[in-house]
Amino acid sequence: MFSDKLVEVISMDDDFVWIHDYHLLVLPSLLRKRFHRLRCGLFLHSPFPSSEIWRTFPKREELLRSLLNVDLIGDLLLPIGRTEMLKNITSITYAA
Repeated sequence: MFSDKLVEVISMDDDFVWIHDYHLLVLPSLLRKRFHRLRCGLFLHSPFPSSEIWRTFPKREELLRSLLNVDLIGDLLLPIGRTEMLKNITSITYAA
């Protein structure tokens, strides 16, 4: 698994791990389980889906929780994409 390889080369004190795009969206949670103090960021190169589409995805809660495990989120999204992402994150944080 990708996280296993990354663990071999990570330095907790010196490294900031950047995770790029949706195909690695679950990686922040996997890394945070092993390294509680790890600094990491996520950069999304593609638009975040609308809440109507996101609601139909069966693993949406797991992926949103993974988003909450990053220190910084960067994006190339239009303001509407940011709004959709924040609505989805807010829905899970207030439900917990």
